[in-house]
Amino acid sequence: MTGDRRPLGRVWLVGAGPGDPDLITLRGAAALRDADAVVYDALASPELLELASPEAERINVGKRGHEEITRSQDDINALLVRLAREGKKVVRLKGGDPFVFGRGGEEATACVEAGVEFEVIPGISSVIGALAYAGIPITDRRHSASFSVVTGHKDPTRVSKETRWKELATASDTLVILMGMRNLESIVERLLGGGCPASKPAAAVMNGTLPNQQVVIAPLAELVEKVRAAKLGAPSAVVVGNVVRLRDSLAWFEKRSLFGSRVLVTRAADQSGEIARALRELGAEAVLIPMIRLAPPADASEIDAALGQLAGYDALLFTSANAVRFFSARAAEIGLSSFEAAPPDRLRRADHGRCGAESGVFGGTGARRSPRRRRSARGGLEALAAAGSALSAAPGRGRAPGAGRRPARGRRRGRCRHRLPDRRRGGRRRGPARATLRAPTGCAHLHESVDRRELRGAVGRRELEGRGRLYDCRDWLGDRRRAKTPGPRAGCRARRADHAAVGRGFGGPHGPCTRGRRAMRYPITRMRRLRGSERLRGMLRETRLSRDELILPLFIVEGSGVREPVVSMPGVLRYSVDKVVEEVKRVRDAGIHAVILFGIPEIKDARGSGADAVDGIVQRAVEAIKAAEPDLCVMTDVCLCEYTDHGHCGIIVDKDVGNDPSVERLALTALSHARAGADIVAPSDMMDGRVAAIRAALDGNDFPNVAILSYAAKFASAYYGPFRDAAESTPQFGDRRSYQMDPPNRREAMREMRLDLEEGADALMVKPALPYLDLLADARREFDLPLAAYQVSGEYAMIKAAAERGWIDGERAMDEALISIKRAGANWIVTYAAVEVAGRLKP
Repeated sequence: MTGDRRPLGRVWLVGAGPGDPDLITLRGAAALRDADAVVYDALASPELLELASPEAERINVGKRGHEEITRSQDDINALLVRLAREGKKVVRLKGGDPFVFGRGGEEATACVEAGVEFEVIPGISSVIGALAYAGIPITDRRHSASFSVVTGHKDPTRVSKETRWKELATASDTLVILMGMRNLESIVERLLGGGCPASKPAAAVMNGTLPNQQVVIAPLAELVEKVRAAKLGAPSAVVVGNVVRLRDSLAWFEKRSLFGSRVLVTRAADQSGEIARALRELGAEAVLIPMIRLAPPADASEIDAALGQLAGYDALLFTSANAVRFFSARAAEIGLSSFEAAPPDRLRRADHGRCGAESGVFGGTGARRSPRRRRSARGGLEALAAAGSALSAAPGRGRAPGAGRRPARGRRRGRCRHRLPDRRRGGRRRGPARATLRAPTGCAHLHESVDRRELRGAVGRRELEGRGRLYDCRDWLGDRRRAKTPGPRAGCRARRADHAAVGRGFGGPHGPCTRGRRAMRYPITRMRRLRGSERLRGMLRETRLSRDELILPLFIVEGSGVREPVVSMPGVLRYSVDKVVEEVKRVRDAGIHAVILFGIPEIKDARGSGADAVDGIVQRAVEAIKAAEPDLCVMTDVCLCEYTDHGHCGIIVDKDVGNDPSVERLALTALSHARAGADIVAPSDMMDGRVAAIRAALDGNDFPNVAILSYAAKFASAYYGPFRDAAESTPQFGDRRSYQMDPPNRREAMREMRLDLEEGADALMVKPALPYLDLLADARREFDLPLAAYQVSGEYAMIKAAAERGWIDGERAMDEALISIKRAGANWIVTYAAVEVAGRLKP
């Protein structure tokens, strides 16, 4: 009986990619087209199932994130073997890659044990795909030369009950965690406990590569809180590493015109592919809910009769591409592949809409299209009449519900011998459409198909707005066309309006449009007289920026030969001590005479011990700089946030920043900077009484000439983000609002400055600068001592980012920002653009 045994089938383990159906490989798509059965997970895109034959069996085995699975893994293995033994070609469609936490190895082993042939077709894993769509490269030679991938949902009964998180915390430059959302809090705790810095950039990417992709970025210590606030869930990929900082400049997917939109497409199933692809290219999710089904007429006798007497017609009018398709298919079925039976000199074809291209299948004479402005049944008949046709024919009984009636003009022009049914519509599916529109994100609805070119043009003119509303694309595109083709009088009306406006504003004997209006003379005082040339403007310039007023911040790190760019601040670098000496020489050559130093030590602890160490990072940098450039004014930032492992500006006492213990440590830090050779110490911590303590420490240790520049009005601002990346000083818990100032408080800021002046400050600083120019102006009127303003990292980064995208003129915007700070009353300006701006200033 062995001859009756059916041959074994074959199993293909196919990676479906991370979600975007376009990411499947060509080999995977080919396997789907040949499949007799498709066993798929919920994470596989439903659109991929359309690649399989309609006769192919489709079996959903669930397995989406942490949801309850439809079948166990053993059941899935048995199912694959059973289908293959039935002689079927089986495609096991798996989200991502079969062998990257996809249990593809277990399924392949089951095939081997059962003697079933199998093939593995790799897919794009979310490790790569989801991060790439989020603008996060898994490696980058500036930030990451190695990466690790780990599952956060490991089977505790296999291999090891415990993932070695402590080793993973520092094993590689980039760590990617898949299936870890349920255990995210415990995972983050173990990474922090294993030595991963709390300020390490991290991101969670949910629904990567899909239009509803969400990305949350935060320091590792804050990731769980922000993920919860954003309500992220499975499927998500978590990445920890400095490569996350590149997202600000590399994010591309979310910039697509329709990103985040859901568009309901109700066309027939076999005709919705083109619009779905076009919407996907623009970043939208195409929800395919076919509301109709197109089919040939049930009775083809009338069409057969018409095909048998084509010679008796002067013209054929097709009112849709579907009519052409079904008519030509019937002609082919009865052996009439073209219209040879009709005399070429008598047969003409007319069409409207988009059916002209398809009507070419008939061969013979060329089709005559109806005029562009009359793409309708009436327009088609008019075109036939204009061409000299005596008779016309139009589809009638088979036209779509709601279609226009046969035009009266056509009846007058000639006699319609046959009105043939061209197609029929099946039942509508209202339930799924209603369910889709009830979804929280809503849908835009394209009432009828739009080709790719029209869709792109429409998006450029008028984007979908108010998600959840319904749009008839005829109106949507009609608005665009009307906007492009105003009436013949529109130009005249616009010109008359322009002239009227000019006449109202600047009448008089020399102005336009004076007829019928009261003439007004120009005012005697014309301010423009003194703005006519650059020389005049320069002679009258009230506020001038000088190189002597600019202070350049410098970040110092451990090591040697280090010149490390700060990704969030273009043009800003972190230097080792040997390289910062080279940099200050360039700074002096540019005409800058002052720098302020920020140190980032290699080791941090709860008390910030490295802040006042004799061989601390700032102390060594000050000594090296003063040895190389003794005339350069060296200022030092006095704060503990760069030195503490918790990221706060003082010492933690009872889960809060203790003021007096912190002041003691700050005074010792300032004293150590003075001993290293600093000219000015600048406390930025905002502890009460720290200026008096520092003044006493300096004077009591024979440093009476070291000046204090107090960050007197330092606000708890949102503009500090890039600095915290550069200085690795993001708080591990809470925030700094209990000691930094509340932004709305103006009078309190003046009191803070007054207190620091009474405690012995030699100069006062307002930080940030641009959002608080009013306070800077108030301080200028109130205090007669040097004032400084800090153009902080966020202010600098915004200008640079906008300039990189071509939105603003970066140089002019930077100059304008700095001159506004000077105009408000600042004597000194701390800015990361000091060297750049100095090159544009006259000596």
